[in-house]
Amino acid sequence: MQTSDFPPDFQGVKNAVLTAPEEETLVQFYRKFSSKDDITNVVRDSSEPNLVDEDAILTLACEKIQKRRLGRGIANLSESYVAFIRGALARLGITIWCPNLSQNRDDLYNVACQIVAVTTFQQISVAGAYDYMSLNHLYLMQSSLLQKAYDHFVHYVMKAKFNREKQVNGSLQMEAQKKVWSKN
Repeated sequence: MQTSDFPPDFQGVKNAVLTAPEEETLVQFYRKFSSKDDITNVVRDSSEPNLVDEDAILTLACEKIQKRRLGRGIANLSESYVAFIRGALARLGITIWCPNLSQNRDDLYNVACQIVAVTTFQQISVAGAYDYMSLNHLYLMQSSLLQKAYDHFVHYVMKAKFNREKQVNGSLQMEAQKKVWSKN
């Protein structure tokens, strides 16, 4: 996909910065879960009750993407895959996938974000959700490799952006503008 394929209101997603999770989400989460095993069992067992209504879950597939078809490859996940991911988040009481970058990666809430991301990625990949991307299926079940990739991206790349934005509000937007200007 090329930048020119993005709709105008999608341009900011590339430079998006994660925000901190809502305090109420964290409070409810820590009341319910006390170990990594609790989280893993809930994510993998679809018969577990939802802690929040699935309609309360915010995903990239919400709002604008549902209203119109975006560029090639952006909204390729079918509704059934999105529903599966929303179900896993609802069982954990997480209304929006948003790791707590103010905490270290071993924080239980961050572990939950990692488990739900890696587990649902593996499950829907095996079901064919990303076949259009020609994934190497040999790596799909190597959870430790996927977890390391996740940790690097979220707790190194995204955390660096999060910290820069926290120090100087709007710094990433200014950085993106500089890149555009230097290309011209």
